[in-house]
Amino acid sequence: MKQQIFFGIIVVLILSALFLVLPQLPSNNTQNKGIIIFNMDDIQGNWLEDISKTLVETHIENEADVVLGVIPQNLDNMIPYIKDWYSNHKDVVEIAQHGLNHTVVYRGKTYDRQQELIKMGKNIFLSIGVEPKTFIPPFSELDNTTLKVLSENGYEETLTHTGKGYSSGNILVISNVVFLCESEYVGYNCTIKKTEKIVEEIEKNIDESGVAVIFYHIQDFATEENILDTEKHETLKDIISFLKNSGKYEFMTANEYHHKIS
Repeated sequence: MKQQIFFGIIVVLILSALFLVLPQLPSNNTQNKGIIIFNMDDIQGNWLEDISKTLVETHIENEADVVLGVIPQNLDNMIPYIKDWYSNHKDVVEIAQHGLNHTVVYRGKTYDRQQELIKMGKNIFLSIGVEPKTFIPPFSELDNTTLKVLSENGYEETLTHTGKGYSSGNILVISNVVFLCESEYVGYNCTIKKTEKIVEEIEKNIDESGVAVIFYHIQDFATEENILDTEKHETLKDIISFLKNSGKYEFMTANEYHHKIS
């Protein structure tokens, strides 16, 4: 009897010790972390290629997932790099279709015209062995017809900061955007926001939906001579490092995020 009581006391003490220790153990659970999707836009051939490649390599080296908005009609000498990123770096890089040639706005076009435009762009990607699942409309302009056509052509999500109010049962519209620059479309005159301001805007978006898209163009990192602005590049690396080391966020591509919440 005494042995049973003694044994019971030992079990209670062990369990109590475990309850005290377990909360202090590190956890790999990311369910409560905010999701961050980097979106780099306007990737194309014969224009700022070296800057594009450097920025993508920065994301790969820092394991900071990024969605590349690639313009299909202007691939040219970027084709080998796009194929390499798609085939060998899927864990970090997602190739998204950024319209057809960046001159056509999809919103307001007829169903047949949008079918034509979207299929033309997708067929260019398919011809080089790339099948995009995310669509990024030029100038972020789309409508419910765009979403219908995307769904019928095998796409799964779209990134757009003007997408609130549009919906589709099959297409996830991700529109919680944080602009890396102080203004939206300033290009060469971009002033990158301070890390504190970016984090503040990220937190606001994550509080609303659990996800924030950090959006920038490749030209945001170009000087007037079309070479990489090294100071801005270092700022981007500092922002990535801060977010990564904070332990509060998890980097994902758009398609990865969609499958996570599905």
